[in-house]
Amino acid sequence: DEIRHLISAMRRSTGGNTAITTRNTAIIVLMVTCGLRRDEISTMVWSDLGKQGRNHVLRVHGKGEKLRTVKLPEMTLAAIEAWREQHPLPEGNRPIFTRIWKNGRVTTSGITDRAVWIVVQDAAKRAGLQKVSPHDLRRSFARGAYEAGVSFELIRQALGHSTIATTERYVNSVLELDKSATDIWADALEESE
Repeated sequence: DEIRHLISAMRRSTGGNTAITTRNTAIIVLMVTCGLRRDEISTMVWSDLGKQGRNHVLRVHGKGEKLRTVKLPEMTLAAIEAWREQHPLPEGNRPIFTRIWKNGRVTTSGITDRAVWIVVQDAAKRAGLQKVSPHDLRRSFARGAYEAGVSFELIRQALGHSTIATTERYVNSVLELDKSATDIWADALEESE
C-alpha cells in the first residue's frame, strides 16, 4: 500500500512543472517495479532501452560493471515514454534522466545518484512516509515480488545479485521447515517408486 501511495503521490503535480512530475514519476516507477539502484538510474542512457522479441527490456549497468537485462512492465514503459516526450534529445547514449532548471527547461545533462536520492525523499514526503531511501525501494521490490509468488531465482536475476543468499536477505525470509523444497522433492521421488 505504501508503494502504491508513493507512486500516486508522484503522479500529482510538482509545483505545476509537468517535466519534473513526469521525470520523477518515471524514476520512482522504475525503482519500485524493477528494483534498480540509484546509480543504475542515474547512468541509464536511451540506447539501454530495447526489445527482445515482443518484450521491452532495459540493459542495466550494475555493480562491478555487471550487465543484466530487465524486462520492463507496461506501467514502467508508459512512465518512461511519458518522460521521453519531455526530453529534448531522447536518443543514443544521452542520459535518460536529465536535469531540469528552476524555470522548467529540461537539459541534456544527466542527473546524479544524489539527485535520485532527492527524488525519493521528495516522493516519500509527498506520500507522508518517513525515512525512505532509494535502497528501501529496492528491498520493497524484492519483498513485494516474493510475496506475489516470484521465485528467489527470478528476483536474484532482476536485482543482479551474484548469490541467492543476498536475495534472501533482501526478502528477510525464514526457511519454512514444515514445507521445505527438500521434503516436497523427496516425497515426489518416493511416490514414483
